[in-house]
Amino acid sequence: MRSSDDAVERIEPAETPALELALHVSRYRFAAPLVAGRSVLDAGCGVGYGSTDLATEPPRSYIGVDRSVQAIRVARWRYGAPGRRFLVADVGALPFRANQFDVVLSFEVVEHLEAVEPYLQELRRVLRTGGTCVISTPNKRWFSGGLPIVRNPYHVREYYSAEFADLLREYFPAVTLMGQHDGVRAQVVRGAEMAYGKLLDRSGLRRLRRAVPHWLRAWIHVVVVRLASGARGVSPAAIGPSDYTFTTDRVDDARILVAVCRVPQ
Repeated sequence: MRSSDDAVERIEPAETPALELALHVSRYRFAAPLVAGRSVLDAGCGVGYGSTDLATEPPRSYIGVDRSVQAIRVARWRYGAPGRRFLVADVGALPFRANQFDVVLSFEVVEHLEAVEPYLQELRRVLRTGGTCVISTPNKRWFSGGLPIVRNPYHVREYYSAEFADLLREYFPAVTLMGQHDGVRAQVVRGAEMAYGKLLDRSGLRRLRRAVPHWLRAWIHVVVVRLASGARGVSPAAIGPSDYTFTTDRVDDARILVAVCRVPQ
């Protein structure tokens, strides 16, 4: 499970370890074949880093929205380009006409929301008949399963796989639930991180985190994980999007749940 000390609300590529950045970027790479030549909405785009990872099979048009003014300011500055726009908007009240987009992407958003119903209603409303909506969320089994509260302070609710699928089927006629799994190299680095976390818990050192500067804790974490992973022939810095797989097998075991929702013609 991920410690609440490490939780972030949005991904900032320059400040995110390769393992976690690749976890997020790989979802855009997964979606790239679906968006080629189509109109795309990225609902909850953060600072917009994912827009460039659709460029391998570019959409006809791309609009990214986020409620954060600062995030959209960064997105426009870094990633704005012809055919690529970024807007400040609430995912529960999207400023678009019905049936406007061929593809809607919304990664790691639903778990942050108090009001889930208007969010899903809006994603369905702006999606054309025949369109595809791809939504992802952390698997509760990995992040807070069995706990009385959600560990991540930015998450309102997390979902088990069956809960997530049932929720989406209330709004979309056809839902295929997939799991995003760590590949072999990612498993090595993830294992090193988890082993280090367990060491902190068993030794009681985690209780002293407030007395240690964040930069020093982060540096120690990086060094320990690098050494442990390196002993097994893997460099954490070399982890990339190809180190994750997407499959309909073993969905309950996946770290991230990914739903491909379709509205048939």
